[in-house]
Amino acid sequence: MTFQVIAVDKLTPHPKHVRPNGEPSQRLLASVAARGVEEALDVVPNPQEDGSFWIVEGRRRWLAACKTGRPEVRCVVHWDLDEASQHLLQYLANDSETRLNHTERQQTLALTFAIGAGATRKEARSQLGLKAKEVQQHIHAGRLSDAGYQRATQAFEGYQPSILEQAILAEFEDDEEATERLLRGRRYREPMEAVAENIRKERADEAEHERLLAAFSTAGVPVTDDLPDGAVELDRLRVDDERDDGEHSESSGESDEAEDFLDSELHSKCPGRGVHFPYDLTEPVEYCTDPVQYGHGFADARVGQRMRMRAELVEAGETVTENLPPGGWRVDQLRDKDGQELTPENHRQCPGARVFVTAYGPPGAVYYCTSPEQYGHRSRTGRAARTEGAETTYVPPRDLVVRANREWLTAAKARRVFLAQLLRRRTAPTGTMAFLADQLLVMPGPVRAGLGNWRSESLFREFTGKSLTEAKEEAQRATTGRLHTLILAEYVAAMEYEIADIGDRRNTWRTDRANPYCTRDEASAYLKFLKDKAGHKPVAIEKAVILKVRYTGTDPDQEAVEGGTALAAAEDGSALRAVEAGTGQDAAADGAAESVAAAANEHVGQPGGGEGDGDSRPHETPDETPGDVAAEAA
Repeated sequence: MTFQVIAVDKLTPHPKHVRPNGEPSQRLLASVAARGVEEALDVVPNPQEDGSFWIVEGRRRWLAACKTGRPEVRCVVHWDLDEASQHLLQYLANDSETRLNHTERQQTLALTFAIGAGATRKEARSQLGLKAKEVQQHIHAGRLSDAGYQRATQAFEGYQPSILEQAILAEFEDDEEATERLLRGRRYREPMEAVAENIRKERADEAEHERLLAAFSTAGVPVTDDLPDGAVELDRLRVDDERDDGEHSESSGESDEAEDFLDSELHSKCPGRGVHFPYDLTEPVEYCTDPVQYGHGFADARVGQRMRMRAELVEAGETVTENLPPGGWRVDQLRDKDGQELTPENHRQCPGARVFVTAYGPPGAVYYCTSPEQYGHRSRTGRAARTEGAETTYVPPRDLVVRANREWLTAAKARRVFLAQLLRRRTAPTGTMAFLADQLLVMPGPVRAGLGNWRSESLFREFTGKSLTEAKEEAQRATTGRLHTLILAEYVAAMEYEIADIGDRRNTWRTDRANPYCTRDEASAYLKFLKDKAGHKPVAIEKAVILKVRYTGTDPDQEAVEGGTALAAAEDGSALRAVEAGTGQDAAADGAAESVAAAANEHVGQPGGGEGDGDSRPHETPDETPGDVAAEAA
């Protein structure tokens, strides 16, 4: 056995090489072009041609040298190796026990050490065949300490964080709460980059919220958690009460003169000035605590009539609330303990006496008792007016609403990156046309309202890279598979606008308040298709909509494992066992798909296989204001 430098034209692969096919990777080509073949080839003399050699091990390195113009390569020549030993050499050279490749973590550390020793990013790109983004991810991942990496691998059995995940963990390593959220989300198959984006947005929003609170405090503006009883937000008010006589349109509820509307500047001197943050920590909404007292007009005459009636009731000494609370009974449905029918007058001394003003139709006062059984009342039918077990409406806490609104919009942003990949393909996912046929027969609200709409057309262009006119021209020559993709793109654009865009559309995730443009069931069917057929990997809040369960801020998969019943109740008894066994709703996306997903536009899912060529009503509260996933750890 000797070491020699041999011309590439004197080398040919062994005629019985076990891996006769396969081209060198772009990374190998770049490395050989920059540094030559650094690991010597194993060769034996060619018995059919003097001075030539057969390659026993190193065929791809030889091909890379040929393709990059390297005239010669270093070789280990095995002069006396018989044929049997030649094949044993092939085995040993590729045996996983004798030739162990670096893990991703070890590769990251090697590159980090090289950069630390003076290598430039340009050298890393050129010599290793890496893209600039890949080098940057390796550098960020290299900042994760050994202890941090060890903690991640121990988070759950078999977990080895990818380069991207190591970079994210390094970014949040000093933040215990954030690290726990990242690893918990990853355990339940929630893409770590999506969780990280939510955390970054939360921290930025919290900082901006503190700045706004300080500014309001300096200006002497009270900040409340909720809209106080009797208060009205400024976008429903006018500057003064002079023309609030019902002459403006009942159908539109708006004044003809937009300049009459009350804004923050015009309201700055009013004693009733206040602000709250109903939807987002960075979006303050100003209100007036008592617009009737302070002489403001109303954009909607009906609201004005209602608020004046409310003010009169308060002045008369009544306790006024916004609506009938759970367990409350209307007075006109009750008798007292002596059998006498209750009226507002004879019920006024009861501790449970309350009144609210109706929000629909002509305003009217509705008197009620908060707890009729407690105060000795019975229903007029003779039954006890029991309050225990009364149906209640779940209202999520304000901090969850703010957080989940942010998560829903972040999820939509990530999903649309995924859709822009999916809808530029030449074929649609398998099962697309059956699903679309069902949707067109059912005609969900977003489809009725959105097909061909100018608002959904902008999303169509975002997803396909084409206008509707350009897509129509493409359809004239497109294959059947591509036609299916274009039809799917039109449907998706309509759904995406109505599911998570402006105003009440952000309510889609909620069970207590509806999106009037897209019901939760319609959104569930759409997202379930993306998950089951297209390969989208939903985050926690999307899973809750898919499963038609209440979103509590926790991944439904986690609730199923740790004592909840959401997933098990929504699907079947095997669901919980599936999650525990690692074969739950996202288990179809295996490790390879996850790594591809992370590399593909840094999104949370990978478009699925191709289909080839061959009830809730809107929450009725008119007096309330309607309500690039970062792949790199910067």
